[in-house]
Amino acid sequence: MLNHIGSGFRRVVGVLALGSGALLPATAQAQLTWVDWQAPVAGQAPNTLFGTMNIGGTMVGVTYTGPAAFFQTGGEFNYWRQGGTSAGIPWEAYDAVDAPVASDMIALSAPGLHTLTFSQSLSGMFMAFVSIGQPNSPVNYSFLNGSFDIVDQGRGFWGNGPLLSSLGGTMLTGLEGHGVIQFREDFTTLQFATDPNEFWHGFNVGANAVTVTPEPGSMVLLATGLIGVLGLAKRRRDRVTSGV
Repeated sequence: MLNHIGSGFRRVVGVLALGSGALLPATAQAQLTWVDWQAPVAGQAPNTLFGTMNIGGTMVGVTYTGPAAFFQTGGEFNYWRQGGTSAGIPWEAYDAVDAPVASDMIALSAPGLHTLTFSQSLSGMFMAFVSIGQPNSPVNYSFLNGSFDIVDQGRGFWGNGPLLSSLGGTMLTGLEGHGVIQFREDFTTLQFATDPNEFWHGFNVGANAVTVTPEPGSMVLLATGLIGVLGLAKRRRDRVTSGV
């Protein structure tokens, strides 16, 4: 009898958990979207750039801070596609994903710390690169709060050097590397350091999923339901023990 009650309790909890799946953290999937960086305006803080991503109708604000060499915010030369196999076709280094369409890019040169901040938590974020390092002069991207996998690399505008991953996927090294990585964690803030100095190397970030966090009221409702199930199971167990 006790085993029967225990299995019944597990079934009830399982049904409750399934029914409340929408209350648990999840991701809203959409087409891969890259940041649309906005041109700096008068009075804007130096070394700061703002942008947006429209991920399945959810507008995500993005802020970059750090020692950038220059910004491309639209209309400039498109290193992601221009000069590829044909007009509008991305270079080989980006053809495994939905590569950036616009020319938007942040170019880095001097060593330093860089921070990307997002108004919504992003899941499975991508980062595309142009020309990290030179054949005999590597440049490193050290990610301080994230790890990644290389999902594409190959020939880009400046050549066909490799991207190399080390330190458990927290450091990316380029030897004239072009390609795309995908992060394993969710982010509202991503920090990374670059080193050493190079003429310039560029990046942009994109995502196709926003982490959906349950409302506090929904979590209270879920907790109340679980407490009720536990109480019911205890009363049944007490009846069996007392022989009632």
